Amino acid sequence: MGLAAAGALAAAGALTGLPGQAAAAPPDAYGVQGFDTSHHKHGDGETEPIDFAAAAASGQKFVFMKATQGTGYTDPWFERDLKGAADAGLPRAPYHFFDEGGGAEQAAHFADVAKKAGYTGANEGELPPALDFEPVNGACPAGLDAEQVGAALSTVEKSFERKPVVYTSAHFVDQCLGGDGSVFAGHTLWQPRYESGEKEPVEVPGAGAPWSFWQYTETGQVDGVPSDAVDRNVFRGSEEELRKLANLAQDAAPKDAVTRAQMLERAATWLTADDGAQVPYSQTETWSDGYRQDCSGYVSMTLGLGSPGANTVMLAQDRGLTTPIGIDELKPGDLLIDADGDSNTRHVVIFEGWTDDSRTAYTAFEQRGGHGTDHRTLDYGLDEGSEFTPYRPVNLTD
Repeated sequence: MGLAAAGALAAAGALTGLPGQAAAAPPDAYGVQGFDTSHHKHGDGETEPIDFAAAAASGQKFVFMKATQGTGYTDPWFERDLKGAADAGLPRAPYHFFDEGGGAEQAAHFADVAKKAGYTGANEGELPPALDFEPVNGACPAGLDAEQVGAALSTVEKSFERKPVVYTSAHFVDQCLGGDGSVFAGHTLWQPRYESGEKEPVEVPGAGAPWSFWQYTETGQVDGVPSDAVDRNVFRGSEEELRKLANLAQDAAPKDAVTRAQMLERAATWLTADDGAQVPYSQTETWSDGYRQDCSGYVSMTLGLGSPGANTVMLAQDRGLTTPIGIDELKPGDLLIDADGDSNTRHVVIFEGWTDDSRTAYTAFEQRGGHGTDHRTLDYGLDEGSEFTPYRPVNLTD
């Protein structure tokens, strides 16, 4: 199924040959892939968690997740899914499935649930909130008209100070809004069209723009999602444009080469940057140089990456930032990264040098919780089975 609750029909416009459909590129021609999910995608019995880190590692770049429906329903997995996606560093957003009830009331319920789960629309990695307008069990939502749609859109925009993404189709507009989708003008459009080869979604009449997100299948597979019927999507723009939409640093890639000596010199500056004391640790605050005061923000500063910095998962997985190496290849300035777990367990340290020829310990720089910037002896990654893996920054030179 698409975004509908169990038993709801897929948007008919996704399956029928309506006039105005674009014959262009197939979904796999678009490089920025993502997926959407709800409680239905949590395995048999809806009891299995989604491994968002595995999804991100497989190349997924964004995820929309169901939060609410109507005026009272909350998806039981929403809060956990939101946290899981955030911990994995995936750009993400909640969506509301429009059903029976006033538009403003539905939007208020959506905003309340999303905010209580920690979504604000302004945090790093947060895409704009989304509202899903499609048939419910093949029929128009009870009481729906352009006024109710407009009330929902404006209430969500006021709640998050971001114009919401709209999931809808030309078929829905024809069936439920008399063929006039002008209420959606100015919104980023997310549209379905399944099993259509190179035929992209039909433009929504009156909306004044083509799709930005295309939901191209409801029977896909994604690593880490315990379902064999996953809704998969593509983004029309570049990954950089998606990052901008998700409040992320516009260019995490290094702009200039950095020598190993320069990197270690930069690392040492945070030891005394706070009036002679170390920079305090924080996952949300940024230092005066614009970099986030956690371990990955600290490393990003030393490498000259875009501020406020890449996250730990990006440092481990983005081959434009690092490449894996062996323990015996470690040189000053290389990294040891544990990218597993969540934001409270992941960590990255900067290798400085072996303490002696036995290579059983090394000195390193790190930004750690409960302390801040530190320079000390460590053995992370040296024991068999350790979750710390060595990486070499791509812009590091001898």
